[in-house]
Amino acid sequence: GIQLQQAGDLAEYSLKLGSRIFLATGDKEVSSKSLLGILSLGITEGSVIEVICDGPSEEADLEQIASFIQKM
Repeated sequence: GIQLQQAGDLAEYSLKLGSRIFLATGDKEVSSKSLLGILSLGITEGSVIEVICDGPSEEADLEQIASFIQKM
């Protein structure tokens, strides 16, 4: 599954973006800016993650966060 360091890196990266960003798996949705929230999703290799962005730069932020996640 996602390791503490990876989750921390994702939360830290998300904090730099202007949009509100949420990650969802199944019926659970959390802020990507929350380390504990990310860990609570129980993401494992091959998991399908929905990324939801809301804000003035949502399209650019969505591309950036999706690229970051894919490289993890």
